[in-house]
Amino acid sequence: MKVHFFRQYCDEWWLARLGKPTASIISEIVKLDGGRSDRWWHHVYRLADELITQERSRHYETEWTKRGHELEPQGRDYYEFASGNTVTEVGMIISDDGRLSMSPDGLILDANNPGGLEVKSPAGPTHLKYLDTGDIPSAYTAQCYYGLYVSGYEYWDFISHHPKYKPLQRRFTKHDTGYKAYAKVLDMHLPDLIDEINWLVEQHGR
Repeated sequence: MKVHFFRQYCDEWWLARLGKPTASIISEIVKLDGGRSDRWWHHVYRLADELITQERSRHYETEWTKRGHELEPQGRDYYEFASGNTVTEVGMIISDDGRLSMSPDGLILDANNPGGLEVKSPAGPTHLKYLDTGDIPSAYTAQCYYGLYVSGYEYWDFISHHPKYKPLQRRFTKHDTGYKAYAKVLDMHLPDLIDEINWLVEQHGR
Protein backbone atom coordinates (compact mmCIF):
# COMPACT_ATOMS: atom_id res chain seq x y z
CA MET A 1 0.00 0.00 0.00
CA LYS A 2 1.17 3.52 -0.82
CA VAL A 3 0.11 6.45 1.38
CA HIS A 4 -0.20 9.94 -0.11
CA PHE A 5 -0.28 12.95 2.18
CA PHE A 6 -1.60 15.60 -0.19
CA ARG A 7 -4.79 17.38 0.82
CA GLN A 8 -8.07 15.75 -0.16
CA TYR A 9 -9.95 17.52 -2.98
CA CYS A 10 -6.84 19.29 -4.25
CA ASP A 11 -5.90 18.95 -7.93
CA GLU A 12 -3.29 16.27 -7.15
CA TRP A 13 -5.90 14.26 -5.24
CA TRP A 14 -8.37 14.33 -8.13
CA LEU A 15 -5.66 13.32 -10.58
CA ALA A 16 -4.47 10.40 -8.45
CA ARG A 17 -7.92 8.84 -8.25
CA LEU A 18 -8.81 9.01 -11.94
CA GLY A 19 -10.08 5.67 -13.20
CA LYS A 20 -9.77 3.91 -9.83
CA PRO A 21 -12.63 2.35 -7.83
CA THR A 22 -12.90 4.06 -4.45
CA ALA A 23 -14.47 3.22 -1.10
CA SER A 24 -17.36 5.65 -1.50
CA ILE A 25 -18.67 3.73 -4.54
CA ILE A 26 -17.47 0.20 -3.83
CA SER A 27 -20.92 -1.03 -2.77
CA GLU A 28 -22.25 0.29 -6.11
CA ILE A 29 -19.75 -1.95 -7.88
CA VAL A 30 -19.70 -5.09 -5.77
CA LYS A 31 -22.58 -5.65 -3.37
CA LEU A 32 -21.87 -6.46 0.25
CA ASP A 33 -24.00 -9.59 0.03
CA GLY A 34 -22.10 -10.78 -3.06
CA GLY A 35 -22.22 -10.24 -6.81
CA ARG A 36 -22.12 -7.22 -9.06
CA SER A 37 -24.29 -4.20 -8.40
CA ASP A 38 -26.78 -3.05 -11.03
CA ARG A 39 -24.61 0.07 -11.31
CA TRP A 40 -21.56 -1.97 -12.33
CA TRP A 41 -21.55 -0.79 -15.95
CA HIS A 42 -22.25 2.81 -14.97
CA HIS A 43 -19.00 2.84 -13.03
CA VAL A 44 -17.06 0.89 -15.68
CA TYR A 45 -17.91 3.53 -18.29
CA ARG A 46 -17.39 6.42 -15.88
CA LEU A 47 -13.95 5.25 -14.75
CA ALA A 48 -12.86 4.43 -18.31
CA ASP A 49 -13.98 7.90 -19.38
CA GLU A 50 -11.84 9.44 -16.65
CA LEU A 51 -8.77 7.63 -17.95
CA ILE A 52 -9.44 8.51 -21.58
CA THR A 53 -10.22 12.19 -20.99
CA GLN A 54 -7.98 12.67 -17.93
CA GLU A 55 -10.87 14.65 -16.47
CA ARG A 56 -12.68 13.86 -13.25
CA SER A 57 -16.34 12.98 -13.16
CA ARG A 58 -18.66 15.70 -11.99
CA HIS A 59 -18.73 15.96 -8.21
CA TYR A 60 -21.91 17.17 -6.57
CA GLU A 61 -21.80 18.23 -2.93
CA THR A 62 -25.15 18.02 -1.20
CA GLU A 63 -26.15 19.84 1.97
CA TRP A 64 -25.46 16.69 3.95
CA THR A 65 -22.08 15.84 2.41
CA LYS A 66 -21.02 19.42 3.09
CA ARG A 67 -22.21 19.07 6.68
CA GLY A 68 -20.30 15.81 6.99
CA HIS A 69 -17.08 17.45 5.83
CA GLU A 70 -17.55 20.29 8.31
CA LEU A 71 -18.20 18.01 11.28
CA GLU A 72 -15.68 15.31 10.39
CA PRO A 73 -12.88 16.92 12.47
CA GLN A 74 -15.10 16.78 15.57
CA GLY A 75 -15.71 13.08 15.05
CA ARG A 76 -12.01 12.48 14.52
CA ASP A 77 -11.14 14.42 17.68
CA TYR A 78 -13.68 12.47 19.71
CA TYR A 79 -12.31 9.19 18.39
CA GLU A 80 -8.78 10.18 19.38
CA PHE A 81 -9.93 11.11 22.88
CA ALA A 82 -12.02 7.97 23.39
CA SER A 83 -9.61 5.48 21.85
CA GLY A 84 -6.25 6.97 22.78
CA ASN A 85 -5.17 6.48 19.17
CA THR A 86 -3.37 9.21 17.25
CA VAL A 87 -5.07 9.80 13.92
CA THR A 88 -3.07 11.03 10.94
CA GLU A 89 -4.95 12.75 8.12
CA VAL A 90 -3.88 11.55 4.68
CA GLY A 91 -4.99 12.30 1.16
CA MET A 92 -5.26 8.82 -0.24
CA ILE A 93 -4.07 5.25 -0.03
CA ILE A 94 -3.44 3.25 -3.20
CA SER A 95 -2.99 -0.50 -3.49
CA ASP A 96 0.47 -1.81 -4.34
CA ASP A 97 -0.58 -2.57 -7.91
CA GLY A 98 -1.85 1.01 -8.34
CA ARG A 99 -5.36 -0.07 -9.35
CA LEU A 100 -7.42 0.58 -6.21
CA SER A 101 -7.68 3.69 -4.09
CA MET A 102 -9.55 5.18 -1.18
CA SER A 103 -9.43 8.37 0.87
CA PRO A 104 -9.73 7.43 4.55
CA ASP A 105 -10.88 9.89 7.18
CA GLY A 106 -7.68 9.02 9.02
CA LEU A 107 -5.02 6.39 9.57
CA ILE A 108 -3.64 5.13 12.85
CA LEU A 109 0.01 4.79 11.90
CA ASP A 110 1.01 2.74 14.90
CA ALA A 111 3.91 0.50 13.92
CA ASN A 112 2.58 -2.26 16.20
CA ASN A 113 -1.12 -1.94 15.40
CA PRO A 114 -1.93 0.20 12.34
CA GLY A 115 -5.53 0.80 11.36
CA GLY A 116 -7.94 3.09 9.55
CA LEU A 117 -10.85 5.33 10.43
CA GLU A 118 -14.18 6.16 8.79
CA VAL A 119 -16.18 9.08 10.25
CA LYS A 120 -19.81 9.85 9.44
CA SER A 121 -21.74 12.87 10.70
CA PRO A 122 -25.38 12.21 9.79
CA ALA A 123 -28.46 14.27 10.58
CA GLY A 124 -29.98 13.81 14.03
CA PRO A 125 -32.83 11.43 13.09
CA THR A 126 -30.47 9.24 11.08
CA HIS A 127 -27.88 9.07 13.85
CA LEU A 128 -30.63 8.34 16.39
CA LYS A 129 -31.79 5.44 14.22
CA TYR A 130 -28.26 4.03 14.19
CA LEU A 131 -28.12 4.25 17.99
CA ASP A 132 -31.57 2.73 18.47
CA THR A 133 -31.19 -0.18 16.07
CA GLY A 134 -27.43 -0.71 16.25
CA ASP A 135 -27.43 -0.97 12.46
CA ILE A 136 -25.51 1.10 9.92
CA PRO A 137 -26.00 1.14 6.14
CA SER A 138 -24.38 -1.75 4.31
CA ALA A 139 -22.53 0.79 2.13
CA TYR A 140 -20.59 1.97 5.20
CA THR A 141 -19.66 -1.59 6.14
CA ALA A 142 -18.47 -2.12 2.56
CA GLN A 143 -16.39 1.07 2.81
CA CYS A 144 -14.64 -0.17 5.93
CA TYR A 145 -14.09 -3.63 4.47
CA TYR A 146 -12.62 -2.00 1.36
CA GLY A 147 -10.27 -0.03 3.61
CA LEU A 148 -9.04 -3.31 5.07
CA TYR A 149 -8.76 -4.78 1.58
CA VAL A 150 -6.71 -1.94 0.08
CA SER A 151 -4.53 -1.27 3.13
CA GLY A 152 -3.93 -4.77 4.45
CA TYR A 153 -4.42 -3.37 7.97
CA GLU A 154 -5.82 -5.50 10.76
CA TYR A 155 -8.71 -3.20 11.71
CA TRP A 156 -10.82 -0.31 10.47
CA ASP A 157 -12.81 1.74 12.97
CA PHE A 158 -16.15 3.37 12.16
CA ILE A 159 -17.74 6.21 14.10
CA SER A 160 -21.05 7.94 13.55
CA HIS A 161 -20.80 11.28 15.33
CA HIS A 162 -23.38 13.94 16.18
CA PRO A 163 -22.59 16.77 18.62
CA LYS A 164 -25.92 16.31 20.48
CA TYR A 165 -25.81 12.54 20.86
CA LYS A 166 -23.65 9.71 22.05
CA PRO A 167 -21.48 8.32 19.25
CA LEU A 168 -21.92 4.96 17.61
CA GLN A 169 -18.64 3.11 17.19
CA ARG A 170 -17.87 -0.12 15.41
CA ARG A 171 -14.64 -1.97 14.72
CA PHE A 172 -14.19 -4.11 11.60
CA THR A 173 -11.27 -6.53 11.40
CA LYS A 174 -9.68 -8.84 8.84
CA HIS A 175 -10.83 -11.74 11.00
CA ASP A 176 -14.55 -10.89 10.68
CA THR A 177 -16.54 -13.53 8.83
CA GLY A 178 -18.21 -10.73 6.85
CA TYR A 179 -14.89 -9.29 5.74
CA LYS A 180 -13.54 -12.66 4.65
CA ALA A 181 -16.64 -13.25 2.54
CA TYR A 182 -16.52 -9.77 0.99
CA ALA A 183 -12.80 -10.05 0.26
CA LYS A 184 -13.50 -13.19 -1.77
CA VAL A 185 -16.16 -11.34 -3.74
CA LEU A 186 -13.76 -8.45 -4.38
CA ASP A 187 -11.05 -10.92 -5.44
CA MET A 188 -13.50 -12.38 -7.93
CA HIS A 189 -14.96 -9.22 -9.47
CA LEU A 190 -12.44 -6.38 -9.21
CA PRO A 191 -9.97 -7.89 -11.72
CA ASP A 192 -12.86 -8.08 -14.22
CA LEU A 193 -13.71 -4.45 -13.50
CA ILE A 194 -10.14 -3.35 -14.18
CA ASP A 195 -9.98 -5.46 -17.35
CA GLU A 196 -13.23 -3.97 -18.66
CA ILE A 197 -11.98 -0.44 -17.98
CA ASN A 198 -8.61 -1.07 -19.64
CA TRP A 199 -10.25 -2.69 -22.68
CA LEU A 200 -12.47 0.36 -23.20
CA VAL A 201 -9.49 2.67 -22.89
CA GLU A 202 -7.46 0.65 -25.41
CA GLN A 203 -10.33 0.30 -27.89
CA HIS A 204 -11.83 3.75 -27.79
CA GLY A 205 -9.25 6.16 -26.41
CA ARG A 206 -7.05 8.25 -28.67
